[in-house]
This record gives sequence, C-alpha cells and structure tokens, in this order.
Amino acid sequence: MIFFNNLQRDANFYSIPKLNVSASTSGDNELIGLEGYETGEMLELSKAFFKTTPKNMKAIKVDGYSMVPMLLPDSWVVFEETHKYQGDGLYILNFDNQLMVKLLQLDPISKVLDIISVNKDYKSYSLDLKDSQVELIIQGKVLRFII
Repeated sequence: MIFFNNLQRDANFYSIPKLNVSASTSGDNELIGLEGYETGEMLELSKAFFKTTPKNMKAIKVDGYSMVPMLLPDSWVVFEETHKYQGDGLYILNFDNQLMVKLLQLDPISKVLDIISVNKDYKSYSLDLKDSQVELIIQGKVLRFII
C-alpha cells in the first residue's frame, strides 16, 4: 500500500530542480548563464498549480527587496526555462550580466521594454530594443512563486 501511495504522489507532482544561485530583485549578482547551477535537490509541487504541462522547469530563490510586496526575500520562483519573450509578465533575466527577477512589459509599437520593480523605492528601467547596447537575455518566464 505504501508503494502505491508513493506512485500516486509522483503522478500528481512535478519534481522541479532547485538552482544554487539566487535571482536578485535588484541586480546584485553577476552571472553569465544558468548552466551547471542545479543542486540535485528537487522542489515538489502539485500538478494542480499549473494550467498546462510546463517543460524544462527550474526553481530559484529570490534575493532583494525591489519586488516587495509581490516577492519577498527567500521566496522561490518556479520558471519555465526559455529565452523568448512570451508576453507581459514576471521573468528571470540576465540584464547586463546581472541575474534578476523582474516584471517585463513590451510596447509592441515603439519596441521599448519596461523592466519593472514593484517596490516604488527601487528604480524601473526602459530599454529601447532597437537601439540598446545593453545585453538582455531572458532565462525564463515565471509560472508560480512561493512566498
């Protein structure tokens, strides 16, 4: 019976790899990519928390205060690793070699990307995608967060 319960639990949960690096809300950590940061530890989340079947999920801890009250320091965000903008929302991004978690909002006409801090005590940024020399690499779109 215990064996059956373990199989049942596994069928209803996703095992999401935890990364051993934090996504700063204020850009205090320098990082080029996420390769090699998996700890071997897993975050178990019920499939009921997701609308669709996500692919290539990762979990990363949040550090900093610029996204308060949406995200608190030591919150976890679960994201689908992708390097494409998939509409306005919360993203993990490498902005000028700084790993961050921020809200992104794109004006499709002017091609200006707003990188938004929820906490008004912190600066938000606008990036003209046509003329920018700053490197911005989307690492993933946040699916869920655990505060």
